[in-house]
Amino acid sequence: MGQTGRSWQVSTLYRGLLEQSFRTTAMLTCIFVPYDYARRETNLFRTLWGQSFVVGLVCGGAYAVCWPLETLKNLRSVALCAAAR
Repeated sequence: MGQTGRSWQVSTLYRGLLEQSFRTTAMLTCIFVPYDYARRETNLFRTLWGQSFVVGLVCGGAYAVCWPLETLKNLRSVALCAAAR
């Protein structure tokens, strides 16, 4: 952060990585597990409407599950930035 006159360390680049990893893992799991199940166990992927329904349902569900994790990650990141000042 040479432009702002503040010093920084390489370790500060990884601030919030743990929270981001939890959110990303949860999001991908919530998307691909139900998607794969629907593809293997239903006939919904034979039509364009069925595909759209599955993708919308899976992504909407994943969003609903992972949004609180995203909010926690952002709050944690803000708290870490405030503590570093």
